[in-house]
Amino acid sequence: MKLFNLSMAVAIVSAIAAPAFANNSDDAFNGFKTVCAATAADYPAVIAASATDGWAVTQVTGGSTMPGVSVTAKAARKKSVSESALTLFATQGLTQAGGGLTVNTCTVSTDRGDLATVVAKAQGWLGFAPVSTTPDSTTFHLTMAGGAPQNVASDGINAAAASTGFETLTIKRNGNTLTLDLVKFKK
Repeated sequence: MKLFNLSMAVAIVSAIAAPAFANNSDDAFNGFKTVCAATAADYPAVIAASATDGWAVTQVTGGSTMPGVSVTAKAARKKSVSESALTLFATQGLTQAGGGLTVNTCTVSTDRGDLATVVAKAQGWLGFAPVSTTPDSTTFHLTMAGGAPQNVASDGINAAAASTGFETLTIKRNGNTLTLDLVKFKK
């Protein structure tokens, strides 16, 4: 009798928790789409989109930068949606060698959300498969040619960078933190 009660309790908790994870995943993905994807990680556009979408300015702390890139501007924002605490970190810079590429980053992190759910949402939005997947991370290569995401094969990276820009979207889980990171390279 006790085993039945425990099984029933687990089933009820699971049924209640599943929609909560889905909603938190929606919050993270929608925040990312609004400020990062819709702007193609263009730094001034990210800042403008975050202001109109209710993100509050917060202190830039640490903020990882990319080796070989001189960061010329960076900003951090925060926002609460439902039960999710979202953090935005955006940078703009130039590569120090190798052709002077412009590099923009736009990262949304949250303390909630399910990695598999967010990856599925991203793949549904993009319309193509990732280039790599591990248990904790998934990466897509894309360009926003014609205003819609297009898959970029390995042999198309330079052409994309010379045109509308080559972008990588990495979605990863590190402990309790779920991160959607869009990096754009443009010649």
